[in-house]
Amino acid sequence: MANEKVDVVIVGGGASGILLAAKLGQAGKKVVILEMGPPLALDDLVSSQIWSRRLKWGGVPVVSEGKNPVAHNFQSGWGLGGAAMHQFANWPRFHEEDFRVKTQYGRGLDWPISYADVRPYYDRIQKEVGLSGDHVAEVWRPAGDPYPMPPMKWFRQAELLAEGFRKIGMRTAPMPVAINSVPYNGRPACIYDGWCEAGCPTGALVNPQVTYLPIARKAGVEIRTHAYVTRVLVNAKGDRAAGVEYYDKAKQRQEQHADVVVLSAFSASNPRILLNSANDRHPKGLANSSGRVGQYVTAHITFSAFAMFEENTENHMGTSGAFGMSQDGYVKDS
Repeated sequence: MANEKVDVVIVGGGASGILLAAKLGQAGKKVVILEMGPPLALDDLVSSQIWSRRLKWGGVPVVSEGKNPVAHNFQSGWGLGGAAMHQFANWPRFHEEDFRVKTQYGRGLDWPISYADVRPYYDRIQKEVGLSGDHVAEVWRPAGDPYPMPPMKWFRQAELLAEGFRKIGMRTAPMPVAINSVPYNGRPACIYDGWCEAGCPTGALVNPQVTYLPIARKAGVEIRTHAYVTRVLVNAKGDRAAGVEYYDKAKQRQEQHADVVVLSAFSASNPRILLNSANDRHPKGLANSSGRVGQYVTAHITFSAFAMFEENTENHMGTSGAFGMSQDGYVKDS
């Protein structure tokens, strides 16, 4: 079934897709978002690790082979708002050196852009959604506007770690976070109940439900949930994207034609869609003449360490991502 053609169809109703939809909608474009998961609202969020499973659907576990197989899955987000609904909200900036690792270290590849190119957008987004931090204490931070809110409150767990860093001569600073330390843009301040990644029901933590989704809806953006996109459609010449194929909640095949197609799904889903869009003219998949689609892909990787202390660390209080940071030694001369 073919739906009415629109200006832009956006695959993925996460942070990027909803932001783009809001801006395009405000510019007068007719936009449709196709989101694989269910609809969500702020009232659906519960500050509890158990309830967070509703937001962190990851599909079938991936099991490695060999002598010591390991199983894991992806917390890619599930529902309108995507993974941004259960983020830690740690938003430090890239360093200038991150854009030229080949030149600086002789490894990897340099980016085709520099920090100077993206700095205006760092400054803009932190003002639009609200970031808490201390740009003075964050001595490693590249040039940029001060954070619009003061840093978050520290509890004993953060103080203990900062003391340990000081003993070995390393500096610390408050982690810049997309969480309100004070009321901001009509949203309340954080109450420090400690389950940020479970979904923040108060609206203090930045997620699409309290930032760009209301703007997108006001601008007339149409949102279809339970829409599983399988491939990108092309025009008769095969030289331009013309829409997408997807299956709705009733498992009925649908087509959404558009002048522009935007893929903003999970980092593993975008290459899946491109590869699955192979046709006679593009036998390797769309945008894959190099054969590189699906390679060099990474998501947000985190590592954890746990320890026992003899004193009360107020472990249940605060934010669940990070209170502080240290980037001493992050940038090397060679």
